[in-house]
Amino acid sequence: MKCFRIIVAEFHHLEDFWNKRFFDLASRTFEKILQTHSCVHNHPNNCCGSVTKEGIEMPSATEITFIRNDRV
Repeated sequence: MKCFRIIVAEFHHLEDFWNKRFFDLASRTFEKILQTHSCVHNHPNNCCGSVTKEGIEMPSATEITFIRNDRV
């Protein structure tokens, strides 16, 4: 991961965060990225709408830009 100065990734199916299996996988993914990079931009993608569950509105897709921590 340290060879990437900037990572731009689009994450989909975020409405599945309430599914434990998906949540565990997504959590591990973000934990791995955040060991070496920091989030500098998060842009919900309006292509897929949003979902509201338990009073929380979440986009179905979002684009996140991460920058390597030594560049922050």
